[in-house]
Amino acid sequence: MRRAIATAVGVVVVLSAIAILPVLAAKPDKAAHVEKTPIKLTGTIQLATDADGHETYSLQSGGKTYTLEAGPAWFFGDKYPLKKFVGQSVTIDGEVAAGSTEVEVDSVNGTALRAPGKPPWAGGWKVVGAAHPGWTQAKVGPPEVTETRRGSTRVYERLPRTRKTKMAARRRHRDRFSRPWMADRNWS
Repeated sequence: MRRAIATAVGVVVVLSAIAILPVLAAKPDKAAHVEKTPIKLTGTIQLATDADGHETYSLQSGGKTYTLEAGPAWFFGDKYPLKKFVGQSVTIDGEVAAGSTEVEVDSVNGTALRAPGKPPWAGGWKVVGAAHPGWTQAKVGPPEVTETRRGSTRVYERLPRTRKTKMAARRRHRDRFSRPWMADRNWS
């Protein structure tokens, strides 16, 4: 009787696994990558400010108004690449997604705005540094450490703790406190 129950349970588990595993193994499709097509526009670049106070650049061409993007505003600050072309009649080469009016600007009047490849703002706060919106001093750590010993203050740059520096610190601590004759040494 026990053997029959164990066999029935085993068969149910195997059949369940056969039915469920293909469903679990199927990977969901990633978000559809929108193909961008090249576009060439001619017109005058307009500057406006949206409700949040951010500057937006637009260009009217062929009866449509296109919004122009040349990278994140936080990266460029006051030196946004399209700012010097405001009010001028220009020819823009860029990319636009199907059904969209947002244009990623590659060049203005034949002059490339940036080098091809990975943009300079890519890579997060570790690559960009303090200009990145995700950067905080807490992530980086204190830039310098102050140490007070016997009335004198030392300020030194914080060095990464490697295995060698950790072992050296342990040896100094061991020598200083476990060997009385070493306590009189100048440890500065």
